[in-house]
Amino acid sequence: MSMKTDPSSPVHGTEKELRSLLHEIDGFHGDSQGLKRLQGMVNKIDSSRVNGVFGWQDGQDPPEGQAVLHALLHECYRKVKGKLDLLDMVEQEELDPALLPIKHDIEGVIKSLKAVENPTEELPRIQGRLDAIDSKRVNGIFGDPKNILPGQAVLHDLLNEAYSTVHQLQARN
Repeated sequence: MSMKTDPSSPVHGTEKELRSLLHEIDGFHGDSQGLKRLQGMVNKIDSSRVNGVFGWQDGQDPPEGQAVLHALLHECYRKVKGKLDLLDMVEQEELDPALLPIKHDIEGVIKSLKAVENPTEELPRIQGRLDAIDSKRVNGIFGDPKNILPGQAVLHDLLNEAYSTVHQLQARN
């Protein structure tokens, strides 16, 4: 999101909070309790609105920047929900033990991607690891496509998260 509020706006602090929270959500790799804590922080910011307006002051027009804040708030909710859904799927779908090493490899790549400080130097090596993992799939399936092991959706979603993170890092460069 490239739009920003005016630094002198009464809602600029809320924007900074939401952007910081969005960054924390993006980098979060923990359990559902940690995600629910982040969701509570989003809810707290959301509940600071009065009549749907951030920075409402009686008798005055709503401060400029409402659209930016609403978009950031929506993005925070969307990302928390996506991560909660993924965690829920992982907890509900039984992952065949034969697929656990692949899951751990993908999670290791995601952790490495989240720690990238210099994308130009670090990204090619990490993306090589990710591509090597992805190349183990046959027709989109890890393992024997004639005997599909449970847990494919979990691995697919983790790969998607990893590739999305790669694209975000490339866009920053």
